[in-house]
Amino acid sequence: MNDIKCIAYGYNQMHHQNVCFLTFSKDSGPGCSMILDNQLIDGNNGVAGEVAYLPLFDFLKKREFDNSLENIIQVVATTIVMYNPHLLILTGENIKEDDLEAIQKGDLNYVPIHFMPSLKYQENCEDYYFQGLESQIIQRIQL
Repeated sequence: MNDIKCIAYGYNQMHHQNVCFLTFSKDSGPGCSMILDNQLIDGNNGVAGEVAYLPLFDFLKKREFDNSLENIIQVVATTIVMYNPHLLILTGENIKEDDLEAIQKGDLNYVPIHFMPSLKYQENCEDYYFQGLESQIIQRIQL
């Protein structure tokens, strides 16, 4: 389980609600994690949420992600139509709270307004990360 999946799992454990986290960290491409009905949407082999690998970004060849506002808008729009979350929380070093308004406005070029989730920015996800990690450890011990 990677960092963003731990964060989403921890958020779900603390707030008891479905959530989708999308991170734009400085050392890798964007990543996403969705919790639906207390279950992590992980996919067949864990690749679910690895939005950096979408063909429009050519991440496999470049091994880096251009964190331009337009690329961030496209990742957010893609995440919205793939997961259809009620709540989408954006985090990571390459995004700021001040970006939310521009992201939401830009996403309306791709996604009809009635499909738009509630967007939120979360700077520090440490508590969610450790809660998710702890919950996963306890769950695996009980198996």
